[in-house]
Amino acid sequence: MRDQYVGDVTDVLKYALLRTLVGDDLTLGVAWYYVPKNDGRPDGRHREWREQEGWKSLDAEVYDALSSDELRTVEAVMAAPFWPRGTVFDSTAVPQSNGRKSWADTVVAKLSGQRVVFLDPDTGVGEPSERHVSLTELAAFHATGATVVFISFPERRRHDLLVEELHQLVLRQTKCATVATLRTTVRVPYGIPLTGWVPRARWFTIVEPGEVLSERLKAFNDKLGTVPYVRAQLCEGG
Repeated sequence: MRDQYVGDVTDVLKYALLRTLVGDDLTLGVAWYYVPKNDGRPDGRHREWREQEGWKSLDAEVYDALSSDELRTVEAVMAAPFWPRGTVFDSTAVPQSNGRKSWADTVVAKLSGQRVVFLDPDTGVGEPSERHVSLTELAAFHATGATVVFISFPERRRHDLLVEELHQLVLRQTKCATVATLRTTVRVPYGIPLTGWVPRARWFTIVEPGEVLSERLKAFNDKLGTVPYVRAQLCEGG
């Protein structure tokens, strides 16, 4: 996660989802996988959601908070009013080279005890880097007893095969019994001036959600069907 991404349409999706999963009865931990530098990409500029009917009905508190132009850094968003009570954050920067294991161990320990833990790397699961959560780290978070949720931005190849590969990878590495991925696609504008709309995929994978979180995930998936420019599909494995 980088400051340049704060307030993007992805933020609306992920914070609304987390609030739905955690509700009033669970606790949340957030590992930002924070990278303080701007990567020079145009990602994070899609704020058209503020003018599109339907997003507020997804989660009015998230909508109102993120609509502010002042909420444009990770530090600022951590102070937003919509987080579940008792949310624990880790925003220490991802190490560039040495010290990755020590850094990861510290983050895992800090968030240990939270019922749901969200991992927010730039890209998803992969080799240890500033853009990825590693499979070893994913397994370590899962071993604390938390339900782990992580975001990924899938490659542009057949997604039905890709989600199956992702699920098999997670099942093998974490030894969990079940896994589910909420596949969302949001249409965003491109071109200056605007020349069209393109789909952008954002996936949210939940490691061993259990009965309660599975029901909440299904309810969120259904609610996304009322939001314009969004398609959602829930895929389960195990």
